[in-house]
Amino acid sequence: MLRHSAATKISCDDCQKWMIDPEKMVFDEDPITGERQPRPKGCDSPCHSCPKCEGQREKTPDVGRRCELSDRNWRVLDLYFQVQACGGGGAAMLEMDGLTRRLLGLIHGRLQAHKMVQLTSVVELLPMLAGPRLS
Repeated sequence: MLRHSAATKISCDDCQKWMIDPEKMVFDEDPITGERQPRPKGCDSPCHSCPKCEGQREKTPDVGRRCELSDRNWRVLDLYFQVQACGGGGAAMLEMDGLTRRLLGLIHGRLQAHKMVQLTSVVELLPMLAGPRLS
């Protein structure tokens, strides 16, 4: 989900109610009025291509809902990015309560692990990209 954070901003309930652009993960809007376009009756939601269902055998709204963040989760994630934008916190981190510091640490750990997986994948590809060695 780290690669597809935009998908977590659209709830499965909203996706079932409104048409969305599955590529951009935004609501389809009427070009004149700007209003969201309702999903026609009988038109299935695009769970089959939703990043929230990626890697799951079953691709349904129930599966996608497991990846949805609460408002509180979004606020903590937003705080994490604000702290990172200011150089990682430093003295400001000391003024935060223990729970907030712990949550920010957990987020940081997950993001770092994700970056390491990406880096490892790139490093594994380097020999293939270099092609055969010439003697």
